[in-house]
Amino acid sequence: MNAPVVEDMDWLHRLDAAQWLSAARNELSQSEDALSSGQANKGMVLARRAAGMALNAVLTRRPAPSWKRSYMEHIDAVSTGDGVPDEVARAASVLAERAAQPLLKLGGGVSEGPARAAAVIVAWCAAEVE
Repeated sequence: MNAPVVEDMDWLHRLDAAQWLSAARNELSQSEDALSSGQANKGMVLARRAAGMALNAVLTRRPAPSWKRSYMEHIDAVSTGDGVPDEVARAASVLAERAAQPLLKLGGGVSEGPARAAAVIVAWCAAEVE
């Protein structure tokens, strides 16, 4: 069976790899801030955006049609180990989880897990394109 083809890639090249990584780092910082202030949902969304933007940086350098188009499609594909190291796949699995996983820690606060997972992906993507 052939891999799905992403038909229109103009969206991907509106930024170059360095710009996608810069945007990803900004989203990651905002995710960390949101999680540290107890905003679990916002922190998760921003962590996913950070990872997706970083994965876009990789896509500007090498096609991966199975990653498809959206950030969540990228994360879902990477979570299966599609062309990435195990550590990156595990990090993507944290972000791909759709169930309402508890982000609240015992004793108060919010887990920083999503931001840590996104940071693993951003770091790998940076190493791939820099």
